[in-house]
Amino acid sequence: MYLPFSIGLRRAIMERKLNKDVYRKRSSRWKCRADNETIARSFETNKAEGLSQRELPTVMEFNGVEFPSKAARQSLVESFLQYCNPWMPTLDGNDLKMILDGTSSPLLAQALYLAVSRVSSSPMVRAFASTQQFYERAKVLFWTGYENSPVIAIEVTIMLQWYNPEGPEHVLLDLSEYWLKTGVGLAHQVGLHKEPIPGPMSSIRRRLWWSLVARDSLISAAHGRPRAINLEDSEAHLPTLSDFPDAEEDGLLFIGYFEICRLLGYLTDCCARNYLPNSKKLDIKNALFR
Repeated sequence: MYLPFSIGLRRAIMERKLNKDVYRKRSSRWKCRADNETIARSFETNKAEGLSQRELPTVMEFNGVEFPSKAARQSLVESFLQYCNPWMPTLDGNDLKMILDGTSSPLLAQALYLAVSRVSSSPMVRAFASTQQFYERAKVLFWTGYENSPVIAIEVTIMLQWYNPEGPEHVLLDLSEYWLKTGVGLAHQVGLHKEPIPGPMSSIRRRLWWSLVARDSLISAAHGRPRAINLEDSEAHLPTLSDFPDAEEDGLLFIGYFEICRLLGYLTDCCARNYLPNSKKLDIKNALFR
C-alpha cells in the first residue's frame, strides 16, 4: 500500500535532483560566459595598426583627419560642454583637452564636431564643414576601423545620434536608433552593463552605460519600438554624483534626467505589452513621490 507513495517520493527526489543539476549547469554556463567576456577584453585587437592601402584614400578623400583651427576647436568644445554634455556625459576632461589641443582620436573629434554642429550656428563651425560633412567623416572613420578603442567607439555611437536626417518611418543606416543599437552591442561586448572594477575608468564606463539606457528609453518612446536594453541584465550601479567629480551641477542634471528617461522606458514597455511587473510599479511610485 506504500508503493505508490514510495514511487512518488522517489520521482520527486529525482526531479529535484534533476532541477538542481540543470540550475548548476545553467549557473556554470553563465559564469563561463562572464569569464569569457572578461578574458576577451584582455586580448589585443586583431586589426593591424593603421589603415590599409585601400582604406587610407577613402579617409583622406573625406578629410577625416582634418581638424579646424584652435579658435574653432575652442568654440566647439565650449558649445559641447554647454549644450550636449549635460544630456550625454560621455567624455572626460582628458578627452576634451586632447580634442582642444588637436591631439585626440580623429574619430572622436569628428563625432564631437557633428554633435555641436546640430546645436550651434557659429560661423567658424559652418565655415569649416557642414553637419553632413562632419557625419560623413565620422562614419568613414568608424567603419574603416580607424579607432581601436571600444570605449571611444561607444562614445562615438552616442554622439552620432545627434545626426538624424529622417523620421523613424524611413529605413536608414544613419538614424539615431541604428547608432544606438550599434553602441549597445559594443557595450555588451565590453561589459559596460557590469559594475566596473574601481579605477580611473569606472565613472566614465557607468556614465556611458546609463547614457545608452537613457537614449534607449527616449527612442523607444518616440518610435514606439522595443528597447534594446533589458535592465534585468544590468549589474552597473546607478549614476551618482561621485561619477561627476569635475561637474557636480551637470551630474545633478543628468541623474534627474536619467531617472525620468528610465521611468518613461518602463511606461513605454507597459503600453506596448499591456503589462507592468509589480516591482516596476513600486519603482515608479517611489520615484514619483521621492
